[in-house]
Amino acid sequence: GICGLGGLRGLRKLSLSALQLPDQALDCLSSHTALTHLQLRACRAPSSPSLSHLSALVRLRALDLSQCEAVSDETLASVAGLTNLEVLLLAHTHVTDAGVQRLGGLARLRRLVLDCCHVTNGGMATVSRLMALEALDLSDSAVTSSGVSTLVCLTNMTSLNLFSTGVSDAGIAHLSSLPLLRTLNLDSRLVSDAGLAHLHTLTDLTELDLFGAKVTTDGTRHLSHLTSLRSLEMCGGGVTDEA
Repeated sequence: GICGLGGLRGLRKLSLSALQLPDQALDCLSSHTALTHLQLRACRAPSSPSLSHLSALVRLRALDLSQCEAVSDETLASVAGLTNLEVLLLAHTHVTDAGVQRLGGLARLRRLVLDCCHVTNGGMATVSRLMALEALDLSDSAVTSSGVSTLVCLTNMTSLNLFSTGVSDAGIAHLSSLPLLRTLNLDSRLVSDAGLAHLHTLTDLTELDLFGAKVTTDGTRHLSHLTSLRSLEMCGGGVTDEA
């Protein structure tokens, strides 16, 4: 098992995805303090208390806890001290606003994935303090336009995923403050032509997903000046060949 790797003290990267891990395995893992990249995606069975051993891995730069059934707000109390983290993936976990609020000290964090987490606008004040953030995934969350308005200070952002959130045209208006955006997902029925009018400043956009948006021919005219676009996705039947 994992405890048999004890002699590999120089280990830098370790992937244990989709494994059945006993609590003891996480205890043994804590001795590998040279680790910089750890993937525990979809791991089964470790209890939330056992994940507290992650706090010993202070050199971690990338941590993937996506789909790990034991990950909760309590887990993030241990992650909060991993101040070298640049990538943190928490998709499909039990994390709420209370957990997100523990991440405010991760000043080096460049990528944060909260896809399908139980987060709302209440967690966005903390996210807005992560000034190094370049990529943020809030898809399938309860974040709304009000929450997005707090993120305007994250001017290093190059990728933002708002798929299936509560963000509407009013929220899109705030995105003009993020001029470095290159990838933007606005796949939502709350987005319409009016929202697209606010994208004119995002001239670095290379990928734009409007699959579920209520876009018509009039709306596409707002996109004509986004000359850096390489990928555009639309659906819904509101666009004709007059665009």
